[in-house]
Amino acid sequence: WKLAAVLGGCADARLLDSYEPERIAFARRLIKTTDQMFRVLTSRSTLAGLWRRYLMPKMIALFVANRAGARLAFRTVSQIGIDYRESAISRGGAGRVRGGDRLPYVEGLADAGEGDNFAPLSSLDWQIHVYGAASPAFRAALAPTGVQIHAFAWTPAAGAAGLSRDAAYLVRPDGHVALAVETQDPGSFLGYIAEFAIKVGVATRGPQ
Repeated sequence: WKLAAVLGGCADARLLDSYEPERIAFARRLIKTTDQMFRVLTSRSTLAGLWRRYLMPKMIALFVANRAGARLAFRTVSQIGIDYRESAISRGGAGRVRGGDRLPYVEGLADAGEGDNFAPLSSLDWQIHVYGAASPAFRAALAPTGVQIHAFAWTPAAGAAGLSRDAAYLVRPDGHVALAVETQDPGSFLGYIAEFAIKVGVATRGPQ
């Protein structure tokens, strides 16, 4: 999405500088893990053979049968446990959510009839989320940017997910939080949007 945004004229080229620092740790971990698994699966030793045939299937079955193990496996495979808090394009924090975190999923929210806060993410574009009430002044200040503001009714589930009431979160096209601010300070958001020359539109979606 970063490459598509830059090529489409919807972001400054400096946005691309964040790609390797954000992804390199996961890439190295993935390569290390697959390399280790490949060695075990291709080993011709008797011990490795016994491990593959008898022990490994049982251990995997027990692991995923356990709720905690299944959740860990899902988070690992789906990559939803990854955060980019150390990224140069991650800023601020509100509640337990920091810039770079994946936006927490919350059900039972009301925003133009949508049942959860992930429904707007289907646009694959930059957007701002407010859990509570978005002030008219905040909306007016951000209106010229074209970045859509989604205001969800506050619920206990939002608080349990780590979100802060009436705080504002700038969400990236990939569903991670770019900027989190406890107060609806338009200056923080306008400054971030201007810094990376962010423009909303289909260019961030890439080829269809």
